[in-house]
Amino acid sequence: MPLTPEEVRDRRFPRTRLRPGYVPEDVGSLLERAAATLAAARGGPAAPDPVTARDVERWLFRVTRLTSGYDMHEVDGFLDAVVAELRSAEERAPEAFRRPDRRAPEAGLRPEDVRAKRFTTTWLRSGYDELEVDDFLDRVEMTFEALLAEHRDPRLLTAAEVRAARFSVVRMRPGYDADEVTAFLDVIAAELQRRGRG
Repeated sequence: MPLTPEEVRDRRFPRTRLRPGYVPEDVGSLLERAAATLAAARGGPAAPDPVTARDVERWLFRVTRLTSGYDMHEVDGFLDAVVAELRSAEERAPEAFRRPDRRAPEAGLRPEDVRAKRFTTTWLRSGYDELEVDDFLDRVEMTFEALLAEHRDPRLLTAAEVRAARFSVVRMRPGYDADEVTAFLDVIAAELQRRGRG
């Protein structure tokens, strides 16, 4: 039976205790976007930020540590149904999935792109220290905000500093996937180089 936008928007999940779970706000945000997209595909108002089935399949949520979160198995199972519904809707109403082009062709990486970036959390293998990576990305975000405001503060990060960034490797506790972090730093460095911050 097809999922309705309301069923997607209002879905809640069992909470975890003493084990990792997905951050509820992250799950709720994605489901809100999926519900708006499905509503648009049914003739409702255009979704401000539509998501495709592929978007949902590749989505990464933050994982809770010491606080309760949504049961990961339950969320993943429901998202399988959401993916199927979105895929069907894309075939019926592809126009509902078109994103408005909010950025100029030369705008490149934005502060909000850095803020919204998520990485896979490692559990049974080594990864980069999450706090160190998050602190560094805060500096990256501030650098892009300053560049957008045309502030040329010499203390802003350069592409060379981003390429030289190093993080502690953690084991036996959650960390960020090192390959994903490194790949994103390459994107950041290339953008800073393009903006004259070599």
